Amino acid sequence: MGTGHQIVRCCYRKQKQDVDGKAEDATRHSPSPEGSAEPAQYRSGLDSGAGFYATVGFGPLMLLGDITEYFHYGLAGTVSAGLEWMSPERSWQLGTRFNLIRVIKDTRTRGPSLYFSTAGVNLVLGSGSGNLNRFYAGITGGAAFIRVADSDGSMTKTVPYAEGNIAMRVPLGGRLYLQPDLALLLIFDDDLLINGFLPSLSAGLEF
Repeated sequence: MGTGHQIVRCCYRKQKQDVDGKAEDATRHSPSPEGSAEPAQYRSGLDSGAGFYATVGFGPLMLLGDITEYFHYGLAGTVSAGLEWMSPERSWQLGTRFNLIRVIKDTRTRGPSLYFSTAGVNLVLGSGSGNLNRFYAGITGGAAFIRVADSDGSMTKTVPYAEGNIAMRVPLGGRLYLQPDLALLLIFDDDLLINGFLPSLSAGLEF
């Protein structure tokens, strides 16, 4: 199969507490002065130590560069999962990140459907469990699969890819959370750098 430029250019055109009234019960249930002086601190599902995380999200891909001669946008599904090490101050994640993308043809573009899929190892550094909303920054590297398909068949090419992302984890209660995410996607074909921004909103679970 030829290079990415060849693929593109050959295929496309333009509660309340009960009170019993007893004084000792009221005293027993009221917080001590020492306890009330302690600052409140948020705790998520995982306070410290090692655990697992998983997220599933969806968002648009906004393409940049030469490929915008034929395409400008796509729709993407994103899945991440792995190990997480947590402390009150910071956190680390090591896992995998997958993207499945359907590229949308411009109105004047004619040719087969174009798809990107990526799979890579994801390393993330973030704030710890002592924070209500936690912030993260990560990098991913791995393989991308460029596929063109029509009624006559399909062609697929495998190339390197990299991704950088920033995210914020918003707790929903217990172990569930929402995670807005913004990624920069880079697919390194021989003659054509395919790149774009991928904002997404994910639902996640830590356990």
